[in-house]
Amino acid sequence: MCFDTLERSIDRPATVVTAANGVERSGCRVDLWSRCSSHPPRCVVMVPKLSHTFRVARSAPTLVVHVLREDDAELAARFGAVDEDVDPFAGLPWSIGPGGAPVLDGLDWFAGTVGQILDVGDHVAVFIDVLTNVGSDRRAHETPLPARVEVPVAAVHAS
Repeated sequence: MCFDTLERSIDRPATVVTAANGVERSGCRVDLWSRCSSHPPRCVVMVPKLSHTFRVARSAPTLVVHVLREDDAELAARFGAVDEDVDPFAGLPWSIGPGGAPVLDGLDWFAGTVGQILDVGDHVAVFIDVLTNVGSDRRAHETPLPARVEVPVAAVHAS
């Protein structure tokens, strides 16, 4: 079995990662992330270099990772778009979270302080030290939206 086929067969939840650097805020869909340490709790989040979020995250103190569920396909499409002229937060309820990063209402999330950032090709690996006392897991019992599921971006921007 080739690597691409095997990798696509693994279900991992899609996420939306948000950041703010004191000047601007941003968010994008991130399908590649993983816990990489238990003690201390640490995750790696793969942010696309072509995204506005990459430019904001480089100088942000904190990232917020929102776990998407099956009924969040529209959010996945909204934050999966690369059109910088469209504000993905427009019309959505959100609040200011740790480090000033936006927290999208109604989603499970965790936050972490930004540590090392490594260039790994068309993405950067952003290591975050998880803040264990903040976040939400109210929807943890719901089925995650698999990252490998394609969601139509055009449908979101047509409205």
